[in-house]
Amino acid sequence: MKRALILISLVLILSSCSVYKARVTSNASLLTSQEIETTYHPEGTVVESYHECSVPGPTRRRLLVYLPKGYQDSDQRYPVLYLIHGARGNEAAWITKGKALHYADSLFDCGAAKPCIIVFPNLNHYKNDADYGNSRSQGAMESFYETDGRAESAFVRDVVEHIDSCFRTIPDKKHRAIAGMSIGALQSIYISAWNPNLFDHVGLFSPLYKAPPRHGKYAWFYGHLKDNHKRQFEDAPQTYDIEIGRADLFYPHIANYRRYLTRQGYEFQYFEYQGGHEWYNWEKSFCNFLKLISDE
Repeated sequence: MKRALILISLVLILSSCSVYKARVTSNASLLTSQEIETTYHPEGTVVESYHECSVPGPTRRRLLVYLPKGYQDSDQRYPVLYLIHGARGNEAAWITKGKALHYADSLFDCGAAKPCIIVFPNLNHYKNDADYGNSRSQGAMESFYETDGRAESAFVRDVVEHIDSCFRTIPDKKHRAIAGMSIGALQSIYISAWNPNLFDHVGLFSPLYKAPPRHGKYAWFYGHLKDNHKRQFEDAPQTYDIEIGRADLFYPHIANYRRYLTRQGYEFQYFEYQGGHEWYNWEKSFCNFLKLISDE
């Protein structure tokens, strides 16, 4: 009975996430206005890049990379924010559903946030190139239960190293941030905890902080959180930001996480809003996080 109630809760949470159906072509060099599903034209440049995969699954994955206004006209280096999608999403979800480009441009223009490169990766689980299907989005339950630690365990060598080698980043901990919503927030918790020397800013929007039991070769990735947190907070991230809506079904779960962090003496920022597990809140969280990581 308890398991059934948990499954029902997860279905309700994940079904509330907006659906994005990929409309991408492998030979496109820029994200088109039709793909963004809006007439908005970003002031920066959105490019696509492909990284090779070092773990079983697709041989390579697509990234969308937002280069702020002025990037093309200078040799300046920039901080980087890795922004991860949730269930039912892929690398385009934050652009098409979360209006990330609109908000970034506005905050950069008015000086409320410092310009940065924003990387939109795809961390869904795919069995092979055919299953990947040019970065297809997944169903809610498929996305939730098949997130097995494989792509996450290779995130640094496959994604971060690729971005640092291809774009003018500032490749150090102080200028590197990772954030995500829902399942993407869960992935951000564990990626940052396994790599305590790489991310000085962590943003968790409606996070699930304990993964359901995982099985297989990469199940280790979703373990050892307490030990990894201890190492991570020895040289604590400048920003460890948790944000959630009061009506979010993960709200009681996150109350437990906050108590755990407090008992351990780990510093974090916390913001809550009206509403639930929805883009309305994640958009606000994204804006707030951009401002937080600019406050150095």
